[in-house]
Amino acid sequence: MGVGLPGGHGARPGATGPPFTDSTTFANIADASLLNLGHHASMEKVRPFFPVEPIDDKSMVSATAGSYRPNPWGLHDMHGNVAEWTASAYLEYPYRADDPRHTAPGLRRVVRGGSWRRGADMARSGCRTSYWPWQRVFDVGFPRGL
Repeated sequence: MGVGLPGGHGARPGATGPPFTDSTTFANIADASLLNLGHHASMEKVRPFFPVEPIDDKSMVSATAGSYRPNPWGLHDMHGNVAEWTASAYLEYPYRADDPRHTAPGLRRVVRGGSWRRGADMARSGCRTSYWPWQRVFDVGFPRGL
């Protein structure tokens, strides 16, 4: 599992301003394209409950790595597309890298970065969720190259 840059710094180089409002050029998140999945999966009855953004990034589910514009550091796919497993245990804040529970078996692991199935509020390095290490999750993966 990747650890990456501390605190998700690779995902937010020089971030000091407000969050993005139109991610169509650099992130694959839940948007109008996701609603097209309903046409393929007979999901018309649940369509109103899909949390989608009022944009269209043209990707129904996961996109090929590097499909979107890189961030100022030249890193692609730092937000959305496929959420990323981390090596961190899902523990209460404040985070302590030396906490021995991070390597303990049987704890839920942190997932960050959002995905094609989640909205912009989840497509950021500061937002975390968790799953059991053995759990298969359709919109979570590992960072390439690790």
